[in-house]
Amino acid sequence: GLLIAIERPPPARNRALAIGIAGRGFDGNLTSDSTRLDGYVLSTDVAPTILERLGVSVPSQMSGQPIRAEGSIDPGAVTRLGDRMAVISGRRGPVIGLSLLAWIVALGAAIALARPRSGVRLLGLSVVYLPLVLLAGAAVEPGETAETLLAMLGAPLLAALTLVALGGYRALAVASGLTVLAYAVDVVAGSPLTSLSLLGPNPGLGVRFYGIGNELEALLAVLVVAGTGAGL
Repeated sequence: GLLIAIERPPPARNRALAIGIAGRGFDGNLTSDSTRLDGYVLSTDVAPTILERLGVSVPSQMSGQPIRAEGSIDPGAVTRLGDRMAVISGRRGPVIGLSLLAWIVALGAAIALARPRSGVRLLGLSVVYLPLVLLAGAAVEPGETAETLLAMLGAPLLAALTLVALGGYRALAVASGLTVLAYAVDVVAGSPLTSLSLLGPNPGLGVRFYGIGNELEALLAVLVVAGTGAGL
């Protein structure tokens, strides 16, 4: 048999509900190809799971994927994952906004010191490196202050090192290539970091768990064109 128990939806919106499945083959963390995250599945995965157990073909119109169990149950890991997803929506604006504000102030100082060209180059490459730094933040999952400092200082540091080592269009080509390559590798690996990045699809708000969100898709598309042009 197969027993699926789902928590009653709470009054608050945008909160993950607990789910448990008992039956043959379900003796580990629940996951599916819809989320690619241990401990998380989508509500649309329930119907395909039941149909698969009954030996019925899943219609192509269904967007969900059959739920499966993998590895050993780790409630702590699921809780930590949920805690990270819970802060993404509220942290995205302050971290990115404060970083951009600090860079604009620094650009103003560079212009005042008669170094506008260097300031613009540093600001531009910092923006290019920002998604890469935010991806690193998803790997270490720091607090808000630490993640703000990581973005605010990490991206300009990478930009400065690249400009010193290469300079000119080569710096733009390398920065764009590194950022796009990092996300491409992560997506191929199942997007374990992209989905938890502040520029990711933000699964805490009900958006798809893996893949590239609309904002990041637009940014990476620009970096591909800019980086290719700079390289040529």
